[in-house]
Amino acid sequence: MAGNVSAAFQLVRAESERRKRLHNIKTRVREFIVNNFMFGKAEGIRDDTSFLGEGIIDSTGVLELITFIEETFE
Repeated sequence: MAGNVSAAFQLVRAESERRKRLHNIKTRVREFIVNNFMFGKAEGIRDDTSFLGEGIIDSTGVLELITFIEETFE
């Protein structure tokens, strides 16, 4: 029984750490987009905002975003 509790605790902790990492990635990508394409103004940006559809980023901006992601999160 103690082994099951320990294994469950490890799974919960791993999931918590994964969520923190994902939140950190989301925050850093959002900051990059706001600072580089929206002149520091994040009004109206949501998790489901289409950057191309809303005209926030053009095709060159997509390449800049990809480069940022590749270099930051190797």
